[in-house]
Amino acid sequence: MKKSLTIIFVLLFFSTCKKNNTNTNSINPPNWIIGRWIDNVNGNTGFEFKSDNFCAISSYQTTCYKTLVEQNNVEVNEYITNNSYKIKFDVNIGTQITSYEFEKIANNEIIYYHPSGILIHYFKQ
Repeated sequence: MKKSLTIIFVLLFFSTCKKNNTNTNSINPPNWIIGRWIDNVNGNTGFEFKSDNFCAISSYQTTCYKTLVEQNNVEVNEYITNNSYKIKFDVNIGTQITSYEFEKIANNEIIYYHPSGILIHYFKQ
C-alpha cells in the first residue's frame, strides 16, 4: 500500500511540473517574447512574435507562419515555460518539421538555438 501511495504521489508531482505543451493549428507565443527581436551583429535579421503569429526576418525576406498554418495542413507544437519557447511546424503531419527554440536571458535579450548548434543573441527593439 505504501509503495502504491508513493508511486501515485510521484506521478502527481511530475504531472504538475510539466511544461505547457500544446498541439494546435494556431500560433500562441508567450507574452514575454511578444515583439520584434533583432541580431545586433547582423542588424537586418531576427524574429517577430505577435499574439497569433511568428515571423522569421532575414535581410531579403520576412516569413510569417500564420498564413502557412491556416492555408495548409500544418500542426503547430509549442513548448512554453517562464524562460523558454520552442515552436515546431509539422507540415503535412510527419513529412517535414521546422522548429525554433528560444531562451529568455533578460527582458530585452533572448537566445536562439540554431539547428547547427550556434547560439545567436537577439535584442528587443
